[in-house]
Amino acid sequence: MLFSTSNQPIFILIIATCAIFTGVLFDLKNIIKLFFNIKNIILIYFFDIFSAFLLFFNYYLINLIFNYGEIRLFSIIIYFIFFAIERYLSCKFVAKRLARCYNKRNERTKQKKSRLVEKI
Repeated sequence: MLFSTSNQPIFILIIATCAIFTGVLFDLKNIIKLFFNIKNIILIYFFDIFSAFLLFFNYYLINLIFNYGEIRLFSIIIYFIFFAIERYLSCKFVAKRLARCYNKRNERTKQKKSRLVEKI
């Protein structure tokens, strides 16, 4: 028991890093859906299920490797707290910039379409 309690701070850092990485994967999923303009319900559900599977698989694998498969309540709480922190920070800082890029891209495509119509 002494070995596992002495490694808990390191395990907390590993779980926090894993949760932040999973949050980045969720952001990538949203970016892919946004830029490729995916509106198919089946694909949206597929991406959501796949990202949820990655979330649980990532937690389970890290827990299996670094905590010898012992799932403890504090590790689950820390995982979801850091995941929520990453989601909150990414919404504050990254989402606004991505929205600007998306709006500029839409403006450019509308301008190109109007130029094509004028030429015809």
